[in-house]
Amino acid sequence: MATKRTTLKERKYMCPLCEKKFTRPSSLACHKYTHTGERPHMCYFPNCGKRFSVRSNLKRHLKV
Repeated sequence: MATKRTTLKERKYMCPLCEKKFTRPSSLACHKYTHTGERPHMCYFPNCGKRFSVRSNLKRHLKV
C-alpha cells in the first residue's frame, strides 16, 4: 500500500544526521542547511544583507 509521501522515484540520498531521505542530491544539499544554519544565498541590494538557505526564497525576496 502506497502512502502520500511515496513517489515513483526511489529516495536514495539520505541525510547522515537525521536519516531523512531525498530523491535528488541537490535536495539533500539544501536540507543540510537546516542542520548547519548556513545561508549561502545573499541579497545583493545595498544595505539589505538578508541571507537565505534556499535560492528560491532569495528570488522571492528580490521580487519585493
